[in-house]
Amino acid sequence: MMPQQPVTPSSLSAPDPFAYLYARVQKGIKPGLERIHAVWDKVRQTHSQLPQFILVAGTNGKGSTCGFIFQELYRRGYEVGLFSSPHLLELRERFQVNQAFITDVELHQVIAKLTRCAGPDLFSQLTFFEVCTLVALEWFTASQVDFAVLEVGMGGRLDCTNVVCPVLSVVTSIDLDHQQWLGDTLPQIAREKLGIGRPQLPLLWCEPESVLKGLEGVLAEVSGTGVCVHRFQPRRVFQNCMQRNAEIALQAVGLLCLDARPRRVCSFKPVTHIARGQYLSSPYPSLYYTCHNLAACKQMMREVQCSYGDRPLWAVCAPLKDKAYQDILHYVGARVDLLIGYQADHARGLSAAEVTDLPFDWFAHARDAMDYVHAAWSASMQQPRPLLLIFGSFLGLGDWLRVQGKSVQDLLHDHE
Repeated sequence: MMPQQPVTPSSLSAPDPFAYLYARVQKGIKPGLERIHAVWDKVRQTHSQLPQFILVAGTNGKGSTCGFIFQELYRRGYEVGLFSSPHLLELRERFQVNQAFITDVELHQVIAKLTRCAGPDLFSQLTFFEVCTLVALEWFTASQVDFAVLEVGMGGRLDCTNVVCPVLSVVTSIDLDHQQWLGDTLPQIAREKLGIGRPQLPLLWCEPESVLKGLEGVLAEVSGTGVCVHRFQPRRVFQNCMQRNAEIALQAVGLLCLDARPRRVCSFKPVTHIARGQYLSSPYPSLYYTCHNLAACKQMMREVQCSYGDRPLWAVCAPLKDKAYQDILHYVGARVDLLIGYQADHARGLSAAEVTDLPFDWFAHARDAMDYVHAAWSASMQQPRPLLLIFGSFLGLGDWLRVQGKSVQDLLHDHE
């Protein structure tokens, strides 16, 4: 087992190798397994044993479900790796073993090994997400973890995480998103996500009966290939999506044939639990939601209204141009007292030139939006005091948190 470094503030403050890696690989989305297979087939030959892999796909809920599976396996005494994406502030957030993030030194060592195994020409053909996936697979294997929990990036069948053979697969939800890659209908999207299943091995399907009616043919196709499809059985009424995802994780772990081990007291919070309805009290009472499609935003508003009733809401978002931002912003804007938008510091961020007929105050940078919130807060006489709802993509939330000077460590420990 490689020595593990506890998650401490000092371990999270080293220079981020994101720019180093991003400059050396292909940009954008390129579905397909040929490139990653060519490298992983070489890398895995340097190891005598691989972890048992668990794949989790879904339109919404897959990140937190991964975190709950990771947490439950650790609590049961196993050594566990967690690969999640994207990151909020630092690239290293994507890679955890037990209570430790990968260090910058380890990250550079793993990238160097991948480059040697692949050769510089093949390595340069990989996409950024393919390299991140390979980093996770190599680091987890070298760390000799028992289980590696992998969050699928997009879809499933052609996602590069599907290069492994999982002992367990989970599909948390099916809804419209990434239609240009996955298809325009729910059956098409379901077929892609269910592509992570393997013959004779369990797959937990978590959509309710109301959604299942339109997807029975797809499930029959998957079952016909020998995949052991199990249906999620809710045991109670859930107040929010995190409770549901925690129950999904417990049922998923129950499908594994686990040996008895001394249990641990699990007192840490996986990185995938941050910004999922998380409350931060400073500098303003705020709820953080990573949600970037209409279905997730509707669930967010149901949870907020259920928990906070008629409390004034100020919503803040950095829309992405490749999402259904108009539907999202009109929906949220009709349900809050104030809607504030700013341009994400990324090529995908919506710009001022593209903002037309949208119900919000617009700013070019997160800093400008924060200054506006500060001035409006100071001038507001609303009682009770407004609650800020910071929502949208990881990219936008990351910009907002950087402006506040927040670190990953703050998010792991600052909660209501």
